[in-house]
Amino acid sequence: MRRIAAVAAILLVVLVGPARAETPQERANRLSQELMSPFCPGLTIHDCPSDEAKDLRAEIERLAAAGYSDDQIINRLESEYGPGLRAVPGDSRGILVWVVPGAVLAAGLVLAYVVSKRWSREGWTRSTSTSLESPSAEDQHRIEAEISTMRERFWKRL
Repeated sequence: MRRIAAVAAILLVVLVGPARAETPQERANRLSQELMSPFCPGLTIHDCPSDEAKDLRAEIERLAAAGYSDDQIINRLESEYGPGLRAVPGDSRGILVWVVPGAVLAAGLVLAYVVSKRWSREGWTRSTSTSLESPSAEDQHRIEAEISTMRERFWKRL
């Protein structure tokens, strides 16, 4: 048992490897994917093809190289370009931005489950009381006549 645990620990260290710090260029690339471009509506800074966006990416990389944290870079850009830069909701709106849609979805699923159970139960009691009756002899004879007529028409068409 100890050997299995030792092998698992070694594999974990080898496969995961030591954590590597991001370079300023990697941080700038990640941040530019998380921030909306003030120059190209609907695009992130990373995806915006304008020269201004290229300059802004270079500015983000310069700030990252200077040792600014992600929050400091974002706050600096928001003070210059306005609060609409974040591609994902920040902490300013709180956790409700994430919890409310999940709660609405959960409530909808519960409601769908309850309604489907009720409909299936009512449908079962209604269908069992009427659909289990066998047809009368006259109805059976009429059904067989219709089937034989349909078969004759089918074979004539071929």
